[in-house]
Amino acid sequence: MICSTAMGTLPCPTCHSDSGNLFQYTDICNILGRGLKVRIDELGKAATSGCQPCTLLFNTLRIFQGLSPDFKANYHSRNVTRIFVQPSYAGTLNVALASSQTYVDHLEIYTQAGSEPLWPTLGCGQDVSETLPLKTATEKIKGWLAACEQHPSCTVIISDFTALPTRVLLVDKHKIALVETAGRSERYATLSHCWGTSQPITTTKDTLDQRYAGIRWSSLPRLFQDAIALTRELGMQYLWIDSLCIIQDDDVDWTRESAQMAATYRHAHLNIAATAAAGSERSLFSKRWTTPPKYAHYSEPLPKRSVESYLVPMSTGNVTVRARYTPSFAHEHVKMFHNSEEGTKSDVLQQGPLLTRSWAFQERILSPRTVHFHASEMIWECNENFRCECNALEGEDPGMYGGSLVVGKRWMYEMLTEPNDPGDDGYSRLNRWLDGVELYSRLGITKCTDRLPALAGLAISFANRIQSPYLAGLWHCDLPRSLCWLVIGEARYSPQTDISYRLGKPCIPYSAPSWSWASVDISGPGTDATFGAYIAFGHLIHNDFAADKRYELISVECTMDPELLFGKVASGCLKFRAAVLECPLYFHAPQLGVFLSFDEDYHPVLLDFNEDYFSPRKSEYLFENTEDVRELDVLLVLIGTVKEHTSRAKTILALVLRPVVDIPGKFERIGILKCSDCGWFLNAEVRPIDII
Repeated sequence: MICSTAMGTLPCPTCHSDSGNLFQYTDICNILGRGLKVRIDELGKAATSGCQPCTLLFNTLRIFQGLSPDFKANYHSRNVTRIFVQPSYAGTLNVALASSQTYVDHLEIYTQAGSEPLWPTLGCGQDVSETLPLKTATEKIKGWLAACEQHPSCTVIISDFTALPTRVLLVDKHKIALVETAGRSERYATLSHCWGTSQPITTTKDTLDQRYAGIRWSSLPRLFQDAIALTRELGMQYLWIDSLCIIQDDDVDWTRESAQMAATYRHAHLNIAATAAAGSERSLFSKRWTTPPKYAHYSEPLPKRSVESYLVPMSTGNVTVRARYTPSFAHEHVKMFHNSEEGTKSDVLQQGPLLTRSWAFQERILSPRTVHFHASEMIWECNENFRCECNALEGEDPGMYGGSLVVGKRWMYEMLTEPNDPGDDGYSRLNRWLDGVELYSRLGITKCTDRLPALAGLAISFANRIQSPYLAGLWHCDLPRSLCWLVIGEARYSPQTDISYRLGKPCIPYSAPSWSWASVDISGPGTDATFGAYIAFGHLIHNDFAADKRYELISVECTMDPELLFGKVASGCLKFRAAVLECPLYFHAPQLGVFLSFDEDYHPVLLDFNEDYFSPRKSEYLFENTEDVRELDVLLVLIGTVKEHTSRAKTILALVLRPVVDIPGKFERIGILKCSDCGWFLNAEVRPIDII
């Protein structure tokens, strides 16, 4: 029965369900999309009148209200007054709890697997246990592996005779030891993990012979023990762990093995990702948990709560309906890292810290298949799909999430297999690279000088298809377009001030020439990072770029380590001819920010670095209603324009340069001007420019 007052024929006035349809999704939410908006007080009245769908929703709310009385304990004084209901890809119901201003939590309702469905359209879900024994994890992973071996896009990467890395751990039941492989071929697993604040056990020049002789079980941290146990249960004898298989204090070995990183992960049979572990002392098989959504301005740690489901009491038939806090945040973390609309509010540091680390980026993308041990559940990723314990990812597009691109294995597979010319409307490899770098730039790294080495494996894979010289994170064939990157600052809030933005700082020691995005250190400040700062290329990817006709490349040089041609950069120089304007750059933080003045108009400049990096002099120029304006002599160098596909208006892109101290004739990039083309460069001087 849908509604007793309507005799099962007329739709319920609250949930709009009728005898043929469970809910009518008639509302639109800018954040969540199409669904059904219901006030909780109206829901209670409809449930009392006999509407079964409303009773389902109301009984669900009563369960979670019991866990958090009056819906306030977990939501920090945000009073829940309404809900928003949507169907998931798997056919389950997603229920968002809303206050007057925002959505404060998300639930999922589903038919228990094996139970008679209450309605045909209420899909089945899989329960996720709060504990994860080794045996349970092994059985689930073996099932995912077996299915993966039948995928057309995955079968090309399966081999029983894959060359082993230089060194691996032998992990049979009788001995654990580091072994030299001498080119042998065998299946092996890799471990992707955070080193944490305490350094895990490593191999050094002094301990190398000890590692070959054998490694005591008790000397291994818990995470390594778990990875070894899982590797054994999956029927493999070899495991690659970076801290043990690379000689950490041998620069030659480290450089050589870093150059092989792409092959190490690409040839692994399985990558074990310790996604939830902040360090090697943690376990793969920890108690699982989730949190409420995180919101800006709220800095306290989020409360942990169970991933267990709860029985929803219903009086109809042989039906088992269950509800739980939604596991979808785990899916967003793994599919999108934290590069989503809610990126600056993400709790990924709490639930999936590995996803915030630069080194883990290429490890995840290059490996043919990865099992993520997230705080909430295990999640599988291969070329063909994502899968999870709760079953909610079944049927989702592996390349998209919430309308946004997923930079993952499918993204990489398409790069390797797509035609060389995708056509005018295609997604070129160069655009794919810029998309990847934009996401990668958000991630944390301990040493900013590792920014390019941690991407070297991915760069090697792209180089095989792009066939163009690699220039400190850019490609020769994409010049001058890719010179026009932007630094997007991280918003910072405090009770005393308005929003401010944290930009970057020069990478010290030297890591790349100033014309490369890798020269800017925008890594977040430890656990306080919100990952809001990043290098942006979207204005180049999604618009038509045209180089200025006066731009002419003269030469470009990039000196790199011969052992790692895609890693650390020793020096770089870019020389080209272009239209140039000399002018002062003005600083006025309280009101006008950083700007240029043309024809009595102010035009903001996007700096690469925080203002405290500069030492501008006091300006003698008087601006109306302003005081204490400072200025710096700069060079504006026109690179080109971008134009939206549906617009005729053009936006100019000009690099902002300043002279390099003590090196006459050389300049360094400090920012970019991005504004409407007002004709300033029409009669500009054209001259050669050297940027280092």
